[in-house]
Amino acid sequence: MPKDPVCGMEIALDKAIKLEKDGKTYFFCSKNCEDKFLGKKPDESKVINKEPLGNKATINITGMHCASCVITIENALKKMPGVSAARVNFASEKAHIDYDPTKVALKDLHEAIEKTGYKTIKPKEASTTKGVTIINLKVIGMDNPHCLSTVNGVLNSLKGIVGKELFVNQRAKIQFDNSILSADKIKQTIKAAGYTPIEQEEDTADVEKKVREKEIRSLKLKFTISIILATPLMYFAMATGFKLPLAGWMIKYMAIIQFILTTPIMLAGYQFFTRGISAVVKTKTANMDTLVALGVGAAYLYSLYASIAMWLGSTVFTMRNLYYEIAGFLVAFILLGKFMEAIAKGKTSEAIKKLMGLAAKTALVLRDGQEKEIPIEQVVFGDIVIVKPGQKIPVDGTVTEGHSSVDESMITGESIPTEKSEGSQVIGATINRTGSFKFRATKVGKDTALAQIIKLVEEAQGSKAPIQEDRKSVV
Repeated sequence: MPKDPVCGMEIALDKAIKLEKDGKTYFFCSKNCEDKFLGKKPDESKVINKEPLGNKATINITGMHCASCVITIENALKKMPGVSAARVNFASEKAHIDYDPTKVALKDLHEAIEKTGYKTIKPKEASTTKGVTIINLKVIGMDNPHCLSTVNGVLNSLKGIVGKELFVNQRAKIQFDNSILSADKIKQTIKAAGYTPIEQEEDTADVEKKVREKEIRSLKLKFTISIILATPLMYFAMATGFKLPLAGWMIKYMAIIQFILTTPIMLAGYQFFTRGISAVVKTKTANMDTLVALGVGAAYLYSLYASIAMWLGSTVFTMRNLYYEIAGFLVAFILLGKFMEAIAKGKTSEAIKKLMGLAAKTALVLRDGQEKEIPIEQVVFGDIVIVKPGQKIPVDGTVTEGHSSVDESMITGESIPTEKSEGSQVIGATINRTGSFKFRATKVGKDTALAQIIKLVEEAQGSKAPIQEDRKSVV
């Protein structure tokens, strides 16, 4: 088949646009390619879908801790001239901005965000840089802004990092100079910081599952210890007020008993203190862990001060001045919330993993007149793909030859197979039932229908509920 001299696509003779020039014959896939070959400029008056005056930009942000950070950034962006709308998503740490490029530049939007005390991730053109490799990682444990900031810091310490995009859904895309740095060194550095990096291209289902189960077991153990100690702690704290039965020695040593029961609970929730204090020191802002540390720490330290005063014989403090039970039960309930959150994240991750598992791993393509089986990542736009009976269709495309029936139930929900012939559209990850056919790849990689479904699911994890737009709900 002839090739289009402009885009390089192979074209069927009966569908190609033929041009005779300088004694040579050329074939084009479309009128646009023919016009480009001849040096013609498109007639603007015939263009129906013109580019809108306003542009849309998505900026990745690091350093956000709570809903108040979202409002701060949104207000700063809305004050910029030319910005018509600004929406910041805390969970995905992204700002979606509608702006007029004639009034404000994209770099000005980055600077506006950075002036509020947060950092933005600027995109790099890694594909055009010689010697640059891109690695996609699943960083287990990087599920909050603080952890994202930690991983970002250790990566900044490495020489050879060209660019990086980190997200709170534990995904990382890192670009590095392979003449200076290696993928193994990057993973070792992240692992040394306390996180588990897993390459997305690997079969990581079992590894990720083990790490998630380890986290769940740890939180379950901490919650179990906390609730077991917090229950008698609450009984002793309420016994005096509700006149519950207590032994004489218990009343005499009540402060010591409550102190002994509460201290292990504080140790079980030590991460609230380390993360909360670290957030204030490093980013000069408070997050939810900071609030927990302040509330729980104040109750525990005041009670400890009152206990010491009572042990030293002071009559100013009594049992009514002890608040150990508040500190203990707060930590126990928050650990319960973290435990349930870890379970929910695991289920969400499994759902996305099942969607990814629907895609074919390899594709049989026709190149240079020969059939070659290649990884699905190497399929490019315009490739002629061969699908045999019982195989999964690797990418989206248009049938060029053959006839078959395809099970599209995973997309449409329809159990009856759909007949496919020349000119029919096929969808990646659907199953070819009978017959064999060839099709031209029209959508590959992140553009396939399945990839778009996965993207929508991931975006839904971080989408805002309507009530979150209510500024009165933010204290």
